[in-house]
Amino acid sequence: MQTRSGVSAKGRYLTEAFPLIPEANALGSADRGCLEMLGGIRLSLEEKSGLIREVEGTPLRVRPTSESDIDYVLEAERNEENRPYVGQWTQEAHVAAIGNGDMAHLILEAPGGRRVGYAILVGIAAADGKLQLQRIVVTEKGEGYGRQALQLLKRMAFSEFGAHRFWLRVRARNQRARRLYLSEGFVEEGTSRDSILVDGRYESIITLSILRQEYRP
Repeated sequence: MQTRSGVSAKGRYLTEAFPLIPEANALGSADRGCLEMLGGIRLSLEEKSGLIREVEGTPLRVRPTSESDIDYVLEAERNEENRPYVGQWTQEAHVAAIGNGDMAHLILEAPGGRRVGYAILVGIAAADGKLQLQRIVVTEKGEGYGRQALQLLKRMAFSEFGAHRFWLRVRARNQRARRLYLSEGFVEEGTSRDSILVDGRYESIITLSILRQEYRP
């Protein structure tokens, strides 16, 4: 299994080149080419399960996404409440992410095993301590699962993966998510103006982060 200090230069290039499309639009042919190359650094579900342990102390828990969850994941991001704020990936993109040694593709479960969302972390094998929350999608609104999931993922970032910097990007018009991140200790670092084109219009992206010394369990 690749480790934080042992990821290859090739693996680091591939896993950085693909996910750093900020909440990308549907993948084009070039991105699919990246996905084909990523197939060379897949991890088994057993290996990924050993790396990503369940985090206790919250009503939610996380587990590695399996390929049997893909239909749920696609439905979640295509839901009319989520679609305006979430990049639309193909089935192939999610399958590649599940097997990518530098990414943690996670299902969020409520008590009883009910799926209430998913999240993707990027940089779990990186040596520089920078971990990205590439996306978090919640399917049951108004129950507090978004905040619980973010608290759980922060704990994983700093306690499980030893991150120094936990960061994310959010679309500027997603004020609800932006307020949540700020209330959970994230700091706005800057805005990339009109940086993505979605459904024929440009949108700005805000970068936020929280550092290890700023994290309060």
